[in-house]
Amino acid sequence: MDTIVFVCTGNTCRSSMAQAIAEHKKEEKGIEVEFLSAGLAAWEGAPASSQALQALKEMGIDLSHHRARGLNGEMVARARLLLTMTRSQKERLLALYPWAREKVFTLKEYIGKEEDIPDPFGQDVEAYRRLAQELSSLIEEFLDRYQESRGLTF
Repeated sequence: MDTIVFVCTGNTCRSSMAQAIAEHKKEEKGIEVEFLSAGLAAWEGAPASSQALQALKEMGIDLSHHRARGLNGEMVARARLLLTMTRSQKERLLALYPWAREKVFTLKEYIGKEEDIPDPFGQDVEAYRRLAQELSSLIEEFLDRYQESRGLTF
């Protein structure tokens, strides 16, 4: 089974939300893929932000079990894809693991877009709601593109 890792800085907002949304959508689509998330500067064991919890709860997704973890070489080696939220995170990941170049993309880059996904850290719950909606759309596009690239139909 393929493993896909969503990567951000602290693993309490964007990447954790992306993982939870992807897990939810894979259930809907019947896709067998393992989704993980990690941070480049994560505080190990920290919970997802309260705003992230609320935004996903409103979408029917439970993020309360999430605990932040740092990206490590084992995760990078295991991953079929590593998807960062920003170009600077991609550059940092590649500086740490240059041998993984062919499997590291920003989430938007993978689906043919260029912008970064903004960090809602420190903002109100409305910013997290907007992020959750954006991630939901992006992950839907990602899953469609990923299925096509793998020649998979579900």
